[in-house]
Amino acid sequence: MQINLSEAMCICETLCSFISKQYGLFKTIKEINNLWLDVNYQTNTGETPLWIVSQKGHIAVIKELIASGAQVNLQSNTGASPLWIASHNGHIEVVKELIASGAQVDLQNNTGESPLCVASRHINIVGYLVSAGAKNNMQTKRGMSSLIACYNNHTEVAIKLVSEGASLTLQNNGGLTANRIAYMNGNLHLINFFIIHSASESSSQTVNHTGEAS
Repeated sequence: MQINLSEAMCICETLCSFISKQYGLFKTIKEINNLWLDVNYQTNTGETPLWIVSQKGHIAVIKELIASGAQVNLQSNTGASPLWIASHNGHIEVVKELIASGAQVDLQNNTGESPLCVASRHINIVGYLVSAGAKNNMQTKRGMSSLIACYNNHTEVAIKLVSEGASLTLQNNGGLTANRIAYMNGNLHLINFFIIHSASESSSQTVNHTGEAS
């Protein structure tokens, strides 16, 4: 497989700067692997070649690294996995490839953030992670859930999460729910949605199994 200069340099810089200086442009990942010997080499901050290319969205390189034995769940020193950083940066094809290759969909970083929690700006990734089994009510060490993480007016994502079972009653460590945070940020669209959804839930809970109001 041929890769271009930017892809080759991206990988070289991930590992050791002297490699790129000594050998220049590599034509294939296999040639680079032969020089590195360890495709799962980690930098002093814990990033592997797979981690860096997942961050940058180089899908062709990612496939070759995985085929060469790259471990998809190796975490950096901050606890971020390749799936975590790909979800954060919005690389949907990378997310799909990593999950198909065995990435743990709920693997949290050191502060408890899951890939779903940090994907709050990217509705396509949120939808895919949930369909892959991501738990949307997991909370970080600060009590942040994927829904609460949508505080910055990511209305479409919040609606998607609620439709997939995200709890409106979860609170962060400051005692704030997603609804309260939406109110504080003046997100009227999201507030109205939360009110309507809550009312709908309350109504459905008052109907017994015979279909009559209790």
